[in-house]
Amino acid sequence: MLESSLSIIGWSITFILGLPMSIVMIETLFSLSLRKAKDSSLDSIEMPDTVVLIPAHNEEILIYKTLESLSLNLPIKCRLVCIAHNCSDDTAKIARLFGAEVIEANDNGEGGKPDALKIGLRYLDASPPEVVVIIYADCLIGEDVIRKLATEVKRVNHAVMGAYTFSPPAGSSQMAEMSSLAVLLKSFIRPLGLHQLGLPCLLNGSGSAYPFNAIRNAPHGEGSIAEDFQLTIDLQKNGV
Repeated sequence: MLESSLSIIGWSITFILGLPMSIVMIETLFSLSLRKAKDSSLDSIEMPDTVVLIPAHNEEILIYKTLESLSLNLPIKCRLVCIAHNCSDDTAKIARLFGAEVIEANDNGEGGKPDALKIGLRYLDASPPEVVVIIYADCLIGEDVIRKLATEVKRVNHAVMGAYTFSPPAGSSQMAEMSSLAVLLKSFIRPLGLHQLGLPCLLNGSGSAYPFNAIRNAPHGEGSIAEDFQLTIDLQKNGV
């Protein structure tokens, strides 16, 4: 009787531990079946009035390359707005060199990136766009990405998540390489699998796009360390 009970407990533990990995394996397998998306449907959609919102805190070393990649891929009817949040460096100056509208904001710094985004969204109330695309100040933007994100938001009228990956610098440690693989799995492969299954994915911050009214009225991950994931939940609560 004791052996039978221990066997049941053992199989129960195995099932509990194996279930998350099984889900990851299913998502990964379905991601492999992705066929190249046809962009012709987006080509027929007029570019909506769009703002690329860039929250930045002391990013003078990295933001130049971010803005350079954005300027090369910035479609018409699109503004750059940078929130220089509690900056003590030349972040704001560099952003202005690329023609970005810059909001220099200072507070106690406890709210982090969500507070910077709320400041930027309040600023947009004066001239609301149709779509807001969030890009972090340490990211490089692929060709035509902003147009595709914005027009997809206009087509589906809800939040859209772009492909987000992490590239460690040359000569990085093995730990950095492992981190890049983890991000690839979490933010690229698994969302592709969910897409193939007809399911939504979590938001991952940079590379996400929203109807302005939806993102403006969201709580922005208040009270949560994982503010991007909390924003996903908050938007769904609001019917987005």
